[in-house]
Amino acid sequence: MSKTLYSVYRYIVLGLFLIINIWLFLLSIFSTSRLTSDASEHTYYTGDHAWLHIIILVVLIAAVFYLVRNNIFTRINSYLSNNEKTFIRIRNICLIIIGISGAAWVLLTQSNAGADQYYVLDAARGLRNGDYSAFRYNGYISKYTNQIGLLFIEYIIGFIVGDYNYLFWQLLNVVMIVFTYKMFSDILGILKLPRIASLSTIILGILFFPWTLYSVFIYGNVAGLFFATAAFKYTMLFIDSIKELNGFKISYIVISAVSMMLSVMVKNNYLIFMIALIIYTVAEALRHRNIQIILVTCAVIAGFAIQAVVPKLVIEKISGCNLGSGASSWTWIAMGLHPSCLLYTSPSPRDTERSR
Repeated sequence: MSKTLYSVYRYIVLGLFLIINIWLFLLSIFSTSRLTSDASEHTYYTGDHAWLHIIILVVLIAAVFYLVRNNIFTRINSYLSNNEKTFIRIRNICLIIIGISGAAWVLLTQSNAGADQYYVLDAARGLRNGDYSAFRYNGYISKYTNQIGLLFIEYIIGFIVGDYNYLFWQLLNVVMIVFTYKMFSDILGILKLPRIASLSTIILGILFFPWTLYSVFIYGNVAGLFFATAAFKYTMLFIDSIKELNGFKISYIVISAVSMMLSVMVKNNYLIFMIALIIYTVAEALRHRNIQIILVTCAVIAGFAIQAVVPKLVIEKISGCNLGSGASSWTWIAMGLHPSCLLYTSPSPRDTERSR
């Protein structure tokens, strides 16, 4: 039964992966998106240069076919496998290039945080300095309680780096981007994939400018992926330690759980990564018939419970404000389905009494 369940899980994941990526691949060929420059930030999907994309795709396929047919990939991978120092040196050079390009982007643009990024930093500043307006009725945090985790971290680190220190947070994003790519490479190594695949991932990271440009966005996106990737890496290391019969390492469980907790704290969207990690650990427990793997699942769930309770309690204690559930999560669905959507908050008891 465990083999059957694992096979079902495997093909469901593979099927969803193929459907989503084929759809995105086709969209990237035939369409592109444009963002309005005003505060509404409307996104429009328009036609793109499909024939140019198809020609480039054909050229790339022909080039890859030539390299495979002449065993060039095989020879490169053999060289990298036999020369570990060279592999590490090339990998580190590529990571340094990503870091330098990200730091240059941050320093040249000198971008300030705007909209929600600014409001969270401002609330953290207020919490440190006794200004609790963002936490009272109809204040920003009172309405958007989903920001509490990010606020809590910015509140603590702000004691060291100060208020509105955009440059620190942006350069920290650059560091996390670099180490995220490093962990991608490590995960491919754990999966025993060829070293050329590991190196190609980082080289493509140099060419993937959008993620580097995100370094100026102080909103938990970069940090969330960094911590989620770390959670998966150390979960896989934990499972490997069990398979090798060396006994499991508690440190791997702790790092995985704490990383997943921080990922969800800084950005609630990364709950989907947490759910994926839980499903993965359950599937691996079935696959290897080892109940010890469920320890990671339990630790991750415990971490989620802690981040859902502790930051809110601490902030309520400091501010003296009772933070409710905030705006309903259904609001975000409405915002996603309509070109424009006004966010209404429920009236206070005093306003209700006046209306009567």
